Amino acid sequence: MYKKYDKSRFSPEQEKISISEFRCDYQRILRSPYFRILHTKTQLIPFPHNHNLRNRLIHSLEVNEIAEIITERVNNHLLKNDLPTIDLNLIHAATFAHDIGHPPFGHSAERSLDNIMKCFGGFESNAQTIRIVTEESHNVTLRTVAALLKHKNVIPLKREEEANLIKGYYQESSIFVNKILQTYNQPVIEEYIIELADDISNAIYDIKDMVGFFSRNQFANILNSNTILSLILEGITSNPNYKNIDNLERIINCLFNEIKDNFLEDFLSGQISRERYALNKIVIEFIDSLEFWFITKFCDLVTKKRKH
Repeated sequence: MYKKYDKSRFSPEQEKISISEFRCDYQRILRSPYFRILHTKTQLIPFPHNHNLRNRLIHSLEVNEIAEIITERVNNHLLKNDLPTIDLNLIHAATFAHDIGHPPFGHSAERSLDNIMKCFGGFESNAQTIRIVTEESHNVTLRTVAALLKHKNVIPLKREEEANLIKGYYQESSIFVNKILQTYNQPVIEEYIIELADDISNAIYDIKDMVGFFSRNQFANILNSNTILSLILEGITSNPNYKNIDNLERIINCLFNEIKDNFLEDFLSGQISRERYALNKIVIEFIDSLEFWFITKFCDLVTKKRKH
């Protein structure tokens, strides 16, 4: 699956790397100060000293766990068909780094920072991630950067004061991004896996934070009003990567009803073991619901790449 160019780096290394290239990426991200400070950044609810609520570091670990489950399932299918498998070290590196440039308080903070920095090119979370991982102190492989790159257009250096936030990459990163775009003519499989894992994590674990933020009775009322279901459906169905999933809305509705019917009592129990059981079951149910789609899509990507 992986070619020599996948493992190349933007800057030459001063010393020979004694471990695999993707394992090296994983270790560099894991030891990065930018990764460690994610524990100070809130994920959804702005109460950083409440240990019942998640921060960006915990979110990144959860995305990594979900991405690993998805990758293992895809790899099992690839092995059965004598196809090359996905490197888990690369998945670890990219999942740990996927939010490394994101501010606390999510998209509202992103918009605020963009307004402040508009006359200097603005601020965009994924652009900041690409800027960080291409620094000489990280110097990760092309394949890892490709897995993290979400937007393929450059953000203008100067914009009108009333201009909205632009999704893209910074002009200063152009030399790196241009090399990625020249090397890869389509998104790499790891990008899809990480995005899917991120969306599943946001859909499920953010609900857990809402339980911690609201009283359990309040949360149960909100859940029954279908407000949360509407938000999840809006977030997932608006993603163009999922447009080819048959009956996606029906799948999410069925899954949500199953959560309410079979797992809600454990979910709201206040007992760690029961909550953990419910969360694990919900994650697996979510992955099971989408497995046919992602196995078909990801294996097709591997097959096409192999032909080229």
